[in-house]
Amino acid sequence: MACSLVAGLLPAAVGASSGHDLAPLANALLDQARIVGAPVQSPDGRYFALQVRQRPPDYDDARSGIDARLLRSGQPRAMVGVQVQLFRQGAGQPVFVADAGDSWRPAWSPDGRLLAFYSTAGGPVQLWVLSLDGAVRRVSELPIKARPWRGDQARWSPDGTRVYVPVRPAGQSPPATARRPSGGLPDGRTDAVFHRFSSAGDTPADLMNTQHYLWQNNADLVEIEVGSGAARVILAADADPRPSVVRVSPSGAWLGYLSAFAPRAAGDYPRHDVVVIDRDGRNKLVLAAAQPIVRPYHLLSYRWHPRRDEI
Repeated sequence: MACSLVAGLLPAAVGASSGHDLAPLANALLDQARIVGAPVQSPDGRYFALQVRQRPPDYDDARSGIDARLLRSGQPRAMVGVQVQLFRQGAGQPVFVADAGDSWRPAWSPDGRLLAFYSTAGGPVQLWVLSLDGAVRRVSELPIKARPWRGDQARWSPDGTRVYVPVRPAGQSPPATARRPSGGLPDGRTDAVFHRFSSAGDTPADLMNTQHYLWQNNADLVEIEVGSGAARVILAADADPRPSVVRVSPSGAWLGYLSAFAPRAAGDYPRHDVVVIDRDGRNKLVLAAAQPIVRPYHLLSYRWHPRRDEI
């Protein structure tokens, strides 16, 4: 099998668009600015999934806050109070609401029969699936390494039997913390928690930032069988380059991933690598090293060809 590199980096789609009028209730939710992200359409166009905010995120939750973006459970703060809701085209009400815990990042299987999503219904962030007959179940108890940004959703194999997800490594925990000013937080807050590289003395800001970025982005890349829940680590979090989020090639034989971004030199802005590995995790190729970050972080750095194993 061969994987080809296509010269130039192609912009990835930011979100699915149905090409049809959304259901009346969905339009009303859009008008109320309660939709998080874009609608995710099923392959046959009959359904679409929305992430609907039921209540504002609680940025002052002292019980569980670990930093300005993540709760101790691993859930992004921005996804507090969000539910996945499934609509049929032309219907006025959702046909399914994931109302146990919070849920987000819906992703359709290739045949459109299953919808994968992340949920806190079982406590930590875990992978769940919904079938169109209304059955919903947890696929695995592994803790998902969820991100505050789009692009970390479960990625399906072409035959729809497996998914690839970022998983929080065993024993990973935030380092000692330090506070420093930070802008851009809601309600005029200017205090955010960042992480020290070590607890001994004053630590250079670049090392603090590196540890901070690794805590928020570095993950095991794991393949999970949807039917059985059996899991296999494709690439461990401490591999080089350190993995973050994954995408699957059209044949399913190759995986592309972005490394966890971090500064590469003192004073440098964080960068990441574009890497391809085979499904067994044995053959690895860094296609583009030390690439500048393009926002949104995980969406515009590279893209697989829709039919060929070219990137």
